[in-house]
Amino acid sequence: MSTKNFTTYHPEEDQFISLDDVNGEPHTFKLNPALPGRVILDFMFVSGSDDSSKLAEAINTVLDKAIVAEDKEAWIEFSDDPRNGVTIAVLSEVVGHITSVLSGNDRAAE
Repeated sequence: MSTKNFTTYHPEEDQFISLDDVNGEPHTFKLNPALPGRVILDFMFVSGSDDSSKLAEAINTVLDKAIVAEDKEAWIEFSDDPRNGVTIAVLSEVVGHITSVLSGNDRAAE
């Protein structure tokens, strides 16, 4: 019997995202060390589709799995405040960065 051993992704340092609020004050949120591959695949599958409800679900799943538990409440409060301007375009940019960094594809960010 043959066994193939695979190396999993382990970032060299913690990853964060930071967004400025309505007053220009930065809010920083820590990310988990990696995203489950299934979450990234689901996001990739719907990112090019016209199904906005599935895309919204995939974006929410990425954010839910990416942000550490200790920062989730602060993230929800920040992103739900309409004064902070967390639009669909901003969310798309954030999720694109997160999927790249937490999949190990964005080596320049490390």
